[in-house]
Amino acid sequence: FKEYSGDIYWNECGRDFIIDPNQPKENFKPENMAKLVYRSLKPFKIHEEGDKPLTVKGMCEKVAELKFQTGGCNVLENVEIQLREIDSKEVMTLIFYTEFPDDAQ
Repeated sequence: FKEYSGDIYWNECGRDFIIDPNQPKENFKPENMAKLVYRSLKPFKIHEEGDKPLTVKGMCEKVAELKFQTGGCNVLENVEIQLREIDSKEVMTLIFYTEFPDDAQ
């Protein structure tokens, strides 16, 4: 992150991709998956623009400070880094993908 000086946000996959159950049943058919309506909960800001560059250790500490409860998923499977527009600004967003311990191979 040493060259990036903007805001950094964090989200967990379960908050990032929520399928709306109140939509036509035909949207759930494989041929209509593109019609699925979903929403996301706004990611948490973990780093302010202009602060000194965020380190990996600093990122882990900021995420830990959120005290986010994963609902039993405690194995980190993947991390996605995306540029998104949040509050009319282009920002970096980290999305953690987790899995249940019994599913880990």
